[in-house]
Amino acid sequence: MKRVGDPKSLKATWDPIENIKTALEHYDRIGVWLSGGADSALGLYITQLYNENTKIVPIHGLDIARWIEGQTFLSNTAADNVLNKVRKLLPEKSHLVSDVYHFEYNKQANETKGQYHQPIEDMLKERDEIQIALGFVTANPPFKLHPQQEARRDGRDPKLRRPFQTINKKWVAQKYEEYGLLDNLFPLTVSCVGNKDVPCEKCFWCKEKYWAFGAYDGGTPQLR
Repeated sequence: MKRVGDPKSLKATWDPIENIKTALEHYDRIGVWLSGGADSALGLYITQLYNENTKIVPIHGLDIARWIEGQTFLSNTAADNVLNKVRKLLPEKSHLVSDVYHFEYNKQANETKGQYHQPIEDMLKERDEIQIALGFVTANPPFKLHPQQEARRDGRDPKLRRPFQTINKKWVAQKYEEYGLLDNLFPLTVSCVGNKDVPCEKCFWCKEKYWAFGAYDGGTPQLR
């Protein structure tokens, strides 16, 4: 049994990977918010890479308000594809990660997804399935890339439960290259928040991905 601490009391550093290692050291059951995008896919991979005996529970929320009739590819499919690929890339640790815990919600214009995500996280904690949930949101690019850019992603101090919030997507792209994931894991990730089966190439998440990887969803990365 590992020593479990309040994530607020455990010291986080400016090194994202060290924060993941700290969580693995202190917790037996960790939730990983898995959106199907490039950031959380890398977060799951790194968590598994350094995992020795911690149960990992990927969690995915599908906003059905974004779905339109005829749309065939949704973020929940991307999350499952990412998990399956991570299992194949690290087969000796595949038994440590469970299937994705999926749930659906219908977010209205004046709401945030956190209003739907937090109750699920609390419920999984109450059921003792997880002790902490790691979210892999990154910081904004160092300039104004798009009007949809969220100010809440600027100037964040390190937190254990948000290992990537002090770095931006350029760091994520570099790690994909370093770990040899550009040709196998990256093509499975989906960042666009549009409601079509191809990237819109206009939303902030498309622009951010292209800025970091030189490619949109489904494209061939060209790191610069």
